[in-house]
Amino acid sequence: MKIYHYSRKTGELLGESQARENPLEPGKHLIPAHATDVEPPIPEENEAAVFDEGSQEWTIVADYRGQIFWDSDRNTHEIAELGVEPEDGWMTEEPPLTDAELAEQFEIKKENMILQLKNNANAVITSRFPECHQINLLDGTKADIPDDWDSTIRVSDYAIVKEFKQNIIDANNNIEGNITALSYPGDSIEDLEVIDISQEVIKSEAGY
Repeated sequence: MKIYHYSRKTGELLGESQARENPLEPGKHLIPAHATDVEPPIPEENEAAVFDEGSQEWTIVADYRGQIFWDSDRNTHEIAELGVEPEDGWMTEEPPLTDAELAEQFEIKKENMILQLKNNANAVITSRFPECHQINLLDGTKADIPDDWDSTIRVSDYAIVKEFKQNIIDANNNIEGNITALSYPGDSIEDLEVIDISQEVIKSEAGY
């Protein structure tokens, strides 16, 4: 005799097997706990057969467990329980961004790249002359080295420092110009990402 096993917790169909004959009552079969000889209906996609021990009947319930849906505000919703259906208007794919949202993302990407570019340029300068903390010209909160600077801590020739700084700043400005020259919708975030803003590229652009 075929029997059908169901989950103790949810009642959902788990599988089937052949019941063993009762050795004490020939012709009768042993039905273990959480199993039944009542044949279940065949569920379709996004459905599950669930057994009710009280009524001894199977029912078909919605089964969207593990699926993710998006609402019109682009919020995600993952269904984790049997019997829960997606709400009206939920989509199975994330809705595309509007032109305004794409333009905003593009500008944010540009701003972040320019900020990182300046940080990298500053790092190039300070790593070249680590003990001269005033030489950072890209950060407006720091003062330039005065023209009468005369230090022997590491660099004795201010002209060398000044030239190096200016070359790095010029390189920074050139690369930044490449970034600001791009605009949405003619250009995309992928076009921005092609621009290399690494310290190595900054030094190469400056001729070092």
